[in-house]
Amino acid sequence: GLRVGLVVAPPGYVAELEKIIRITTWNTPALMTGIVREWLEQGEVEKLERKKRRDAKARQKIVSRIFADLPHIAHPAGYFLWIPLPENVRCDAVISRLRAANIVVSPAESYA
Repeated sequence: GLRVGLVVAPPGYVAELEKIIRITTWNTPALMTGIVREWLEQGEVEKLERKKRRDAKARQKIVSRIFADLPHIAHPAGYFLWIPLPENVRCDAVISRLRAANIVVSPAESYA
């Protein structure tokens, strides 16, 4: 994978975003930027995006069957699944038990 990020923002936010980017990131190597630029111009990014969306949709179909009886929230073309827990169930206890079974999950706090 290439470690390059791009931001498209309204003109009024550009100066502030540039400042934040300079504070929080290292310089991106020119080679990486050049590869991404070429991929954008040649349509490779669109091909990769279509491929990833097909993959995510296939995975969501599988997980929808597995969790059919369990309340869950997901985007049909996303890689994530949200499982709301009942009020009396502690998230950390669920995560510990799942990790003990070699199932990796992340709590909501990771995304907050």
